[in-house]
Amino acid sequence: MIKGCERRMIKIEDTDSELFESAYFIIRQNVPLPKKTKREDIIREAARIVGEKMEPNRYRRRDRRRMWTERAIVFAVGVISSGAAAALMWWLL
Repeated sequence: MIKGCERRMIKIEDTDSELFESAYFIIRQNVPLPKKTKREDIIREAARIVGEKMEPNRYRRRDRRRMWTERAIVFAVGVISSGAAAALMWWLL
């Protein structure tokens, strides 16, 4: 919810998304904009953020593969060490 009468806001309507029609950005009140900042620069920054959030996250799939690989390695080490411990116990008894 937007409260206050002096909120600086940017609305991006062209998101190139099937899901989202528009995106709203509220500019922070406590951060003064430099005098050389143009309206186009602010809109370009907002469009960049929308573009980054809309592209698929390639790293998530890679992280998921790495997680399963690590789990498989830990499982294999556990099986081998349990087998070695059982064989040692059988040999000692």
